Amino acid sequence: LAVAEKCRKTKEWSTFTGDQIGTMLGHWIWESIGKDCEKPVAMCASTVSSKMLGAIAKAEGFTFVETLTGFKWIGSQAVKLGLEGYRTLFLYEEAIGFCCGDVVADKDGLTAMGVMAELALNVYRGGLSLTDHMESLYAKYGIFESRNGYYFCYEPSTVHKIIDNMRNGGTYMDSVGPY
Repeated sequence: LAVAEKCRKTKEWSTFTGDQIGTMLGHWIWESIGKDCEKPVAMCASTVSSKMLGAIAKAEGFTFVETLTGFKWIGSQAVKLGLEGYRTLFLYEEAIGFCCGDVVADKDGLTAMGVMAELALNVYRGGLSLTDHMESLYAKYGIFESRNGYYFCYEPSTVHKIIDNMRNGGTYMDSVGPY
């Protein structure tokens, strides 16, 4: 799912990052479903994703779990939390992968699109834009900024040095944290 919005005043387009979409979706799901849930609520995101959803969880009183990168880790954590009695209502990764609800612990762009449409309709009916809504979330929970990008290196000897350093002389870790 990717989201963009055309400003009614300037006619300029704004695109939202995966983290902004994830924050808006997570917050909306908390506000519309999570607050009244009979079970304790949990949400998950990968470690490369923004920490804003975690800040929202802390402020609002639901559980947030950070996982390793990739939906196999995010989904596995959601299943584990479900077995522990939580209702995992939202999962995401900044690379625009979203899971809304607890039926299937995997990314689903169609369901995310439906939830985003519902969120946008609610925001627009309130006289705001999605950009305004995101700004209101920043005002309430703090600004969380990320800048994704790529590095290019065209010097083969430098690339080899970097890769050799990552290989750690053939000595690899057996585990990373609890994984």
